[in-house]
Amino acid sequence: MQPYDLTATAAARAIRAGELSPVDLVQSLLDRIAATESRVQAWEHVDAEGALSAARHLEAKRRERPPADLLFGVPIGMKDVFHARGLPTTANFDPYRGKVIGEDSGVVQHLREAGAVILGKTVTVQFAWGRDPVKTRNPWNAELTPGGSSSGSGAAVGARQVPAAMGTQTGGSTLRPACYCGIVALKPTFGRISRYGLLPVSWTFDHPGIMVRSIADAALLLQALARHDPRDPFSADQQPEDFVAATREAGAPPRLGLLRDLLDRADPPVRQAAETAAERLRQAGADVREVRLPVPMDLLLAVHFVILTSEGGTVHAEQIRHFAEHYFRNLRASIEAGHVLPAAAYVQAARLRRRLRAQMVEMVGGVDGIIGPTVRTLPPRAETGTGDPSFQSIWSLFGFPNVTIPTMLSPERLPHGIQIVGRHFGERELLRIATWCERVFEPLPSPL
Repeated sequence: MQPYDLTATAAARAIRAGELSPVDLVQSLLDRIAATESRVQAWEHVDAEGALSAARHLEAKRRERPPADLLFGVPIGMKDVFHARGLPTTANFDPYRGKVIGEDSGVVQHLREAGAVILGKTVTVQFAWGRDPVKTRNPWNAELTPGGSSSGSGAAVGARQVPAAMGTQTGGSTLRPACYCGIVALKPTFGRISRYGLLPVSWTFDHPGIMVRSIADAALLLQALARHDPRDPFSADQQPEDFVAATREAGAPPRLGLLRDLLDRADPPVRQAAETAAERLRQAGADVREVRLPVPMDLLLAVHFVILTSEGGTVHAEQIRHFAEHYFRNLRASIEAGHVLPAAAYVQAARLRRRLRAQMVEMVGGVDGIIGPTVRTLPPRAETGTGDPSFQSIWSLFGFPNVTIPTMLSPERLPHGIQIVGRHFGERELLRIATWCERVFEPLPSPL
């Protein structure tokens, strides 16, 4: 096994044990990027010099005393909407290219404090909004999209170019690319991870997301990132929790609600794979019962659309007046739609979200976790866009935490996955359940 094959958890363990040098790990990943990037095109900027310098610094520290930091020496890719000191944040927008940022975002700051090495910036759909195609390709099939908007993060982790990467999710931008690329992702509860220094799409929907190759990795990164940040007005005041320990607890088989609404909307191959996965979980001991949304799914998606489009249009109202020609076509149309939506529609959508929230909380709280297919279809062709976010948007609307885990490969050798939704600020139990479920399925091979 090459160092680039290691998960984040395995790499951190090997470095702490003195079995692997942070420098050797970074160099292995840089070599992997050099060998595969022409195929995947996941990176906006690889900071080879900065990452090697940080790794050498950590190696020197390790010689002085044994490392205790959670992510000591673990390289991480950052979606190119997070500010990172000394690197540009371009958001796939030409007027931003080359403008170096002088301050870390909250996420980057907390990762560095945990000992992580920032390997560079990964490709994003422009401003992390919309379905305009990107240059990044799915590592399982170069003709297909990796999903979006966290396109580069999903593809880079899937292609073994980096063991972990950060994405964002406003609708379906973390879990969808993770599923398409055959990896694990966690979108925590709204407010769990700092959004300071993150370019906004929607102030009330934006979630930083974690993209990795195991639930243990997701817990490790969440352990480093879950904290209150007074610079983020939506940051939750949280009590310390041991998320890593949750992945080591066996516990009783979970009670899972298989969401019929998602199965009914999924394409036949996706529906069949999800039903097969549910049956395997049932045979392993899980109590799996069908459940339904308390309100029509179309209503939830309409509420999400109105709020997202209104807030996103406001975010870009001033800038698009000066740089309209630099906005991609679909994104520009979404922003313009936000400018013509009446205030009454936004207010009514916000009222509906508050009214519907209690019903959704009751449904999710009736079982240990809600499960269903992560995505509606297998990944579409790259030139058509980044896929349908609807299967995640209904959870982003209310800020529920959810994870996706890969379950199997299709006959075309494309990954299937299921998502598991938990209670607000119930990540510890969600991670325990997800670990139990993950053990039922065989790990997917490397796509390259």
